[in-house]
Amino acid sequence: MAVTLCFRDHGGGARPRAATTFAAALFALGIAALGTLTGCATANTITPIDAGEGDSAVSDAPPPSRDAPRDGPSSSSPVLLAVRPDHGPFNGGSNVVLRGSNFTEGLSVRFGGSLVQPRYVSLMDRNRLVVERTPEGNPGPVDVTIERDDGYRSRLANGYTYDSFYADPNDGSIAGGTRITLRGRSTNWTAGTTVMVDASPCTELTLVSPSEIQCTVAPHPQGTVPITVTTGAESSTVADAFTYRETGDSNYGGFSGGPIRGSINVSVYNQLTGGAIPLAFVYTGENPLVAPPRSGITNMAGQATLSAPDLRGPVTITAVAKCFASSTFVSIDGRDATIFLIPWLDRVPGVVDHGLFLTECQELLIETKNGDVKHLRREA
Repeated sequence: MAVTLCFRDHGGGARPRAATTFAAALFALGIAALGTLTGCATANTITPIDAGEGDSAVSDAPPPSRDAPRDGPSSSSPVLLAVRPDHGPFNGGSNVVLRGSNFTEGLSVRFGGSLVQPRYVSLMDRNRLVVERTPEGNPGPVDVTIERDDGYRSRLANGYTYDSFYADPNDGSIAGGTRITLRGRSTNWTAGTTVMVDASPCTELTLVSPSEIQCTVAPHPQGTVPITVTTGAESSTVADAFTYRETGDSNYGGFSGGPIRGSINVSVYNQLTGGAIPLAFVYTGENPLVAPPRSGITNMAGQATLSAPDLRGPVTITAVAKCFASSTFVSIDGRDATIFLIPWLDRVPGVVDHGLFLTECQELLIETKNGDVKHLRREA
């Protein structure tokens, strides 16, 4: 015969051992049943225990979930809410931030079934966890899971998507002309495949294999844009696939940006004013008659990109502009080169003491007492 009892401790939980002891006392007194106790919050059904089984209770509570600790989630349990950015190349290596709450040191991270190496996981604060290098994965969405040492897990379903292709390099000059290589996985590109970088065709397309294409991007304003690859009726788009940027360093000059792999971005500036020099002629090598795309003309921002499939560093770069002394970088291997040109200046007779200079380019330069130089366009 069972007696239904209900007890509350100070923490609000059931006390099965006390219930068992009290039930045994009731049976000893010959009491068959006990009515419901007023104010009771948790009920356990107590069954008389055979001799030799020990003092224990049977609860109808469900077993704990694999994705929660034995006591269930609490207000202090970590919760994963988002991954930013939420996509990246299939070959991994991306830097992403996991957002949520109650993050702590020592959390492990998985993308699908792939564990992120602990050395690539760092706690920024209780709401952000940084993954410096995502693992490799097959194209498509995967769950992202964080796990605590005690086995508690928080899983974000389809929290990250592996893109089917990526661009290398994934950035270039606003002047256009950057030679990029698209590398895909599980793609079937053909000679008829087309590539669009934002709304502009990627030209001079070369099919290397069903999973590799090379092409040259068009000029575009600064910003990040998608790339769309179309083969027949099938199209695949990767958002944020390529970034157009200002490649020059008008403060220091020189070269940077990693080794040259098919393209070099050249920016040309006036050494006196720091302003961009449009219509400057730049070329690679020793021959100024070399044909484009190994030579080019700078745009209004003073930038030009020289490209060729076999262009590799080290290279020699020369910039020439009207009314400026030419300048040459010899044997450089940096995909971003900034060249300063010195203008030719002629003193204006009769006004030398006032610091006025007149150039053949019909530009007026005013040299101030503190050494700053202001640049004004002379009216026709």
